[in-house]
Amino acid sequence: MAKRKKTSIKKDPTKAIRERAVKILATGTFRETTRRRLEVSNGLWSAWIREGKAERQALDEGTITELGPRGLFVEAIEKAEGEAHDRILRDGVLNAGPEAQRWYLQRRWPELYSTQPARGVMDDDAGELVKVDPRDLLKEKLRELLEGSEGE
Repeated sequence: MAKRKKTSIKKDPTKAIRERAVKILATGTFRETTRRRLEVSNGLWSAWIREGKAERQALDEGTITELGPRGLFVEAIEKAEGEAHDRILRDGVLNAGPEAQRWYLQRRWPELYSTQPARGVMDDDAGELVKVDPRDLLKEKLRELLEGSEGE
């Protein structure tokens, strides 16, 4: 089987990359899957998201007058995700039974719909859930409790 040639991606997201990302995300696909389909490294994708959000904040604060490629990228993918969310709720999930609705929503958007505590922490820069080992969280809580009881 022939090896696929990796797509050459410039430092900034191009209009073509942005359009492809929007097309993929519009189907309700996860960001991680989208990133992999676009053959963008995790570090580069995270940089685009982080710096795009910083551009939007700078625009809101008036320190820049227009968004650069990264800010446009973030706006486009967030809009695509929002539209996919609304469409999936309206057309698919709401027409399914309650168990199917609950299953899909809890897995696709756990931060909004899950009844279970997240097994991770939301990374504000990347907009993704970062996995955390529950044992580490438990150890941290126990350490806090022990430190609190020593002061009594």
